[in-house]
Amino acid sequence: MSFMSRFLLSYTGGSHIPIIDFLRVTYSLLGYKSAILEAFNMKRFLLIIFLTSFLAAANVASASELFGTVWYKGQPLPNAEITVQDKKIQTNAKGYYSVDLEPGAYKLGIKLPDGKIREEKADVFPQDTEKNLKLE
Repeated sequence: MSFMSRFLLSYTGGSHIPIIDFLRVTYSLLGYKSAILEAFNMKRFLLIIFLTSFLAAANVASASELFGTVWYKGQPLPNAEITVQDKKIQTNAKGYYSVDLEPGAYKLGIKLPDGKIREEKADVFPQDTEKNLKLE
């Protein structure tokens, strides 16, 4: 084993990652950051930024859309109030509704024209989910 190999192993505590050992030794011997060390740090910095951005984007994209049309006695039900958890939404003039939810199982409370509340179950998947409600 050469002097430099023994020095590297003793200096780095027996680490077996040659490029990191080389950079550590270069940094300590030169007393300042070499261009290689700066490039290594820049790559690490960019990797951390990329992973952080990716995780943030994945977290934002976790909500899915639940959408569909509410039908009552064969006709679209306009301006119907729908309650999902703590969210209240309203169908449009054609009975269409849409709400962003995390994937999971939900109960929808639909207020009918006679004032009664009709409950329907809906499973929301990671992709957008269509749930048309036919009420009688």
